[in-house]
Amino acid sequence: VLEACGGSMERASELSFNKVAKLYADSYIEELIRQIPFDTFRWRWMILFGKSCYSLHQDHAPRVQVPVLTSDQAAMVFRGPDEIHHLESGKAYLVDTTRVHSAFNGDKNWRIHLVGCV
Repeated sequence: VLEACGGSMERASELSFNKVAKLYADSYIEELIRQIPFDTFRWRWMILFGKSCYSLHQDHAPRVQVPVLTSDQAAMVFRGPDEIHHLESGKAYLVDTTRVHSAFNGDKNWRIHLVGCV
């Protein structure tokens, strides 16, 4: 969703991805990103296919999660303390993904989130 500014993409740091890609310029996606009340970068689409999950991992920074397509059979799981959260479509969530976490999708349909770094 965001493109790197300057330099080759191979050498661009995550922070360089701070310009809305032409495909999304003047769109609802750009408007949504601009409404987030703090600095964000490296927005992208995250797709979790049906009946699948991510491995347990930690991110370098918190994330903004905007569920676009989900179901009540999809959730994020956190360790220490253990928590399970279903993120509803139509809302934006600030998620501390520096904690060990995963996401699972028990539905047969895709789970699609728009995700940005904070």
